[in-house]
Amino acid sequence: MLYPAIALLAAFAALVLWWMWRREARRQDVALRVPAVAVVLVVVGLAVLLYIWRGQHPDTARWLSDWRAYQGFATQVVAGNPDPELAAQVPLQSLARVLQRQLHLTPSAEGWYVLSLVYSELEAPQVSVMAARRAVEISDKALEPRLLLARSLIEQDQGRLNDEAGELLDTILAEHPGHDGALTLLASAAMQSQDFARALPAWQALLARHGEGEARLLLEKMVEDARHQLSAQQHYENLTVVVEAGQGIEAGGNLFVFLRRPGDVGQPLAAMRVLADRFPITVTLTPQNWLQTMPEPGTELVAGARYSAVGGGAVEQAGESAELTPVSGVAGALSARVRLSPSGIQ
Repeated sequence: MLYPAIALLAAFAALVLWWMWRREARRQDVALRVPAVAVVLVVVGLAVLLYIWRGQHPDTARWLSDWRAYQGFATQVVAGNPDPELAAQVPLQSLARVLQRQLHLTPSAEGWYVLSLVYSELEAPQVSVMAARRAVEISDKALEPRLLLARSLIEQDQGRLNDEAGELLDTILAEHPGHDGALTLLASAAMQSQDFARALPAWQALLARHGEGEARLLLEKMVEDARHQLSAQQHYENLTVVVEAGQGIEAGGNLFVFLRRPGDVGQPLAAMRVLADRFPITVTLTPQNWLQTMPEPGTELVAGARYSAVGGGAVEQAGESAELTPVSGVAGALSARVRLSPSGIQ
């Protein structure tokens, strides 16, 4: 289709050039020493050669070859009845290109669904989400396209459960409470997001459904892990560190607050960096600020802080640090109070 279109455009351009040549010659009353047709043909020929040499996309030939080779299979996919033997022979990259073009000609929910799966296999989650959305729209929100969209959204967020994916899975489970795929996807993504309050019921539902099967030991482990993490999260929830400043330390710099076990070095258990616009300042550490797995409730922890004032030109000056202070309080209301001083111990 491309080459006939180019030939037709070249012929049209040749006719226009020939007509303009003849008209200008008559207007100037000049005899044509060189036949107009010859000049036009030379100009068009040079233009075609220049296009082939510099203008043609280097992948055009491969795209056209893929279209000729796999357009028939793409038509089968769009119709919802692909040949399994052909499916094993078509490269994913080629299928993605050909199928996307065919879907613009003859859209279908089945085709967009397969295209989303193909892009997922190619590790292109953003495009996979777009294709899954089209499948959901065309299928009038059928179950499988919605589940695929939720999975693609989670892949796009590196395995974490975002709001849209969570709402999709909640809706699916409200309609199909025992759907293993939706439960597994919700449980796994919620664990990755440290949303253990959502992960635990999903693992428990899966264990209730498959407690007598081969997956029992794995599901029991996941339930116990989620329960333990939820308990720790509730214990350390909204832990606050109040940072005071000694004489001569002015606000307006970068404050780094952290937690660790007494005597530990290296990466802290939890940390947060804020702009200290005032002193004293209260910093709240949420589950998202934990860099390592939360320890057992009741574990002895200490809090510390480092502060760098910002001088002229937004350049950080020499910093102050706070002496490590024990964390105290009850579950869900733990706190520590530290004081910055030039002689503090990190």
